[in-house]
Amino acid sequence: MSDSNAGKGVAWAIGLVLAVPFAIVPAGVLLLGDDDSTSGAACSASGSSSMALSVVGDVPALDGYTEDELKIAAVIMKAADNAGVGERGQIIGIMASLQETHLTNLPGGDRDSVGTFQQRPSVGWGTADQLHTPSYAAKAFYEGVDAKNGSHIPGLKDIDGWESMAPTQAAQAVQGSDYPDAYAKHQKEAEKILAALSGTEVESTGATIGGCATSGIQATGKWKDALERGRSLIGTKYDFGGGDENGPTAQGIDCSGFVLYVLKGMGTADLPRSSQGQFDALASTPVDEDSIRPGDLIFYAKGRTGTVGSPNAISHVAIYAGDGKMLESTRYSTNSNEPGVQEVDAKLSGSKGFVGIRRVPGTEQGAKIK
Repeated sequence: MSDSNAGKGVAWAIGLVLAVPFAIVPAGVLLLGDDDSTSGAACSASGSSSMALSVVGDVPALDGYTEDELKIAAVIMKAADNAGVGERGQIIGIMASLQETHLTNLPGGDRDSVGTFQQRPSVGWGTADQLHTPSYAAKAFYEGVDAKNGSHIPGLKDIDGWESMAPTQAAQAVQGSDYPDAYAKHQKEAEKILAALSGTEVESTGATIGGCATSGIQATGKWKDALERGRSLIGTKYDFGGGDENGPTAQGIDCSGFVLYVLKGMGTADLPRSSQGQFDALASTPVDEDSIRPGDLIFYAKGRTGTVGSPNAISHVAIYAGDGKMLESTRYSTNSNEPGVQEVDAKLSGSKGFVGIRRVPGTEQGAKIK
């Protein structure tokens, strides 16, 4: 990406589930309990939310490409379909991603560019977390971005006459690359990928990117039972350092103790006692917003132990309950609820202090619920 995209605005788009095997990394216990809740935090204030996407089942094998690369291509195709740009738009999007990252989710590239299209947070395409969600990046590529300042980053649909341009010119019109002719060499590969992935199913996961999770995915099996175990404590008072996997103490239970209590319903509570310790222990199991599943842990840093939003200042943890909700034990009242255990709308990126999502290894149902 070049600086020609400077000043364009905040990107809106969607996400992709990429399953990865994980293991818990041991971590020492830091402070007991939690601090700040997500109470009072609004859903993302910028623009509008976008539904997350996930590839259903396996993708066909294709020489020269990994499964994850082909899943990204499938999500790009679905985002193009959602945007109404047809097969030509699908080819242009795949060409662009092939040139920028070879259909990978790039952690970092030229300057601060990230994600599958090397879009840049510093010029307004979105946060790094958002742009690391391939379907978010894909929707931004096709539909552009509504910025907080009222401006718009143009996507493919905003380019006058893109349908009659050569595909390489259309890709360049969106990307603003320092190498404007580089996309052309990928057209035949893009056409081959398009043919190979024809018929691949991609669905909405029911979560949103850039704000609150929405309805769509509900817990089943052991996770349903474990979350009902958590709901049985709704109304229990908050107590910093109180409670553990066995339940509340006389004064109540805090957020990380509550998480351990819910997890014990899954047959595991092998995590540190503090929210920071839990976050650190699950460092190898990050989850994109689009792939959030019941039982995933949502972490926040709202300033008590350090910089707001810093992964080194975790002060609150909640547990995703499915259907756009999360369970938490909070020291603050919210939605007329008293402080303590409650079920509220899940708050994701765009909410104050949001840091990230982690999945507890060995809870496969949480990763496979449809």
